[in-house]
Amino acid sequence: TFERPVRYLKGNFCAGREFAGLADAAAQFAAWRDGVANGRLHTVLRERPGERRWGESVGADRVQAAVEELR
Repeated sequence: TFERPVRYLKGNFCAGREFAGLADAAAQFAAWRDGVANGRLHTVLRERPGERRWGESVGADRVQAAVEELR
């Protein structure tokens, strides 16, 4: 759902930050995205978002196996 990424951004990027303006917010976001968010290991996909080729689809069997592991 759409709410999950928003919650992730609020809890992991926005929390405790102050922005001098839009340009400052964009610069801080770019640094956080490249240094933190894209380097984490995605729980379901088992890949780092920064290394994923987003044009490719994820096989349903791979997603299902990851979901089963989380149960």
